[in-house]
Amino acid sequence: MRCLKTSISIAIIIGMTVLSACAPKIYVMDRPTVMEEEASGSWPNFTKDLKKKALSKGPTFFPKEKENNKKARVYNILNGDLTSKNQE
Repeated sequence: MRCLKTSISIAIIIGMTVLSACAPKIYVMDRPTVMEEEASGSWPNFTKDLKKKALSKGPTFFPKEKENNKKARVYNILNGDLTSKNQE
């Protein structure tokens, strides 16, 4: 009887030790990469220019092209030449 109680108590002690060691605490350290750190920097001039352009009222029109450039570009593309006449 005494041997049985001793072995049961030893088994319980060993079991509790094993069970408490089965689930270790895990900590995850999430740090940004070098690229993320560089990308998160401050851009004061860019931000100021962007805000100024965003506040402009009314539509923004595309610059008008000369009619000759439009025809030359179409002509070059139709003949398989992808360079414009201005570059030649």
